[in-house]
Amino acid sequence: MDMPLYVVTAEGNDQTLISCNSSSNSCALEGVRCGTQYSIIVSVSSDKCSSLRSPPATIKTGIYVLYE
Repeated sequence: MDMPLYVVTAEGNDQTLISCNSSSNSCALEGVRCGTQYSIIVSVSSDKCSSLRSPPATIKTGIYVLYE
């Protein structure tokens, strides 16, 4: 069976790159920073074909506030 491989790449407005790979329809981008805007791009490939990269989607992470 030909399993697809999804690749998700996030580029932060601070130029950091984070990526994850998955054979399912989800993966976890680990190491994102609070209060940072990211441009997210997804692509998929398999033994038979590969996709074009998705148009970028923009997200902004929340700001972490510690109350003592």
